[in-house]
Amino acid sequence: MSDRKSQIANIATQLQQQRDVPTWAVASLTTIEAIVDEKAEQYGPRSQWFLWLFRLLGVTRLSRVALLLIGMITTTIWWCRCKRASRHPITPSVIFVGFGAGCEPEMIAELQAEFPKQVAAINESVYESFAAIAVPSLLDLYKVCCVESRLLIKTLQLTRLPLLQKYRKAWLVGAAIRFPDYVFAKAWVEALPDKTNRIIIISASAVAFGITDAERDRCEIEYRQHGLHRSALVFPAFNCVRTLNELEARHLAARLPRAIVSAVRRYTPRITTNEPTLLFVSAFDGATFSKRHYLDILQGIFEWADRCGINVVVRPHPAEDDSFWREHFPSLARDQLGRTFYASIRALKPRFVFGWWSTCLIEALEAGVIPVLILTGSTAALEGMVYPLEVATITWESNEQTLADLAQSPTRYQKKIASLQAFTRIRSSS
Repeated sequence: MSDRKSQIANIATQLQQQRDVPTWAVASLTTIEAIVDEKAEQYGPRSQWFLWLFRLLGVTRLSRVALLLIGMITTTIWWCRCKRASRHPITPSVIFVGFGAGCEPEMIAELQAEFPKQVAAINESVYESFAAIAVPSLLDLYKVCCVESRLLIKTLQLTRLPLLQKYRKAWLVGAAIRFPDYVFAKAWVEALPDKTNRIIIISASAVAFGITDAERDRCEIEYRQHGLHRSALVFPAFNCVRTLNELEARHLAARLPRAIVSAVRRYTPRITTNEPTLLFVSAFDGATFSKRHYLDILQGIFEWADRCGINVVVRPHPAEDDSFWREHFPSLARDQLGRTFYASIRALKPRFVFGWWSTCLIEALEAGVIPVLILTGSTAALEGMVYPLEVATITWESNEQTLADLAQSPTRYQKKIASLQAFTRIRSSS
């Protein structure tokens, strides 16, 4: 583990274990990484306004008033939207709380098979979707705002933990950004119908903290992993946790000692006969990543596949359209729209799955397909990951001949699959 990664993990562990300040208020990945890097945290326009406000007010009673107003005004707007959207609320036993991740349709389908006719799904980033089940009263929202704003400012003032003392204003700014989400989710859970006894969450967001902190008896709050974890993540107090692999199960068990943690393999049948196909799992462009910067690498991969007699199928990321691929690589086949990754694996039986940092790479290995990591462009993301993706895959850079040999030799191919799978088992048990 690198020194930076170790520092991030140590700080996140401290924040997870501390009881001076509400955990939701310090669950800020960007603040943790800024502290380790000794750089000013990068804020958006709204966050810049919060930064200016709380620098002016400090951690004082006036800050509590500002936080209270932020929470009350924002949740009132959301409450109005929910009231307009609310028609005939349903009363599910199980609620799935997502945020629009590409794997959600498959996860919801799995839940519906597990709990027939009992599951309702909402999107935590669309507050009108909450209204399909319940809408908290304005009075309850204001009560939570009052209690939580007072508690946060008081505990930030009284804390003696150096990590919290030194960066009080940074934690306060981050908490102010997340405060309305936390308040709304907490009040919403307390308004749910009595029939609801299980909530499935797939993120460690402010909404997730609000749900887990709500006072609701006989309701299990379960976390199901959907993507690879960063070591800077601080988690809500889930009752039950399901991870995608044993290594991250150990990580979560250490962070949440009271939770029941298990690794659940989502793909059980293994591919035994691999076709000469390369499935390329795309990544979506964001503030720190753009595929356009790596056109030469992509061209090199596809030319290599052509020389080796391997067909290429591109699987666009669920969050992107295929305009990039239509513009730059129009001749490449694209995966069937709306098909899950596992369905694609079953249909295509690829020899390789290529991509930048992606959960699909470890899922491919689990399915019996060699995962190939494009290291260029992935370094920053890999640095913060719990799972050592770069050593559980074959990296594309400087391994062209090795991959070509594996493509031509079924025996060597199966041996490599076995060694990579053995590595992950060893790392998980060590």
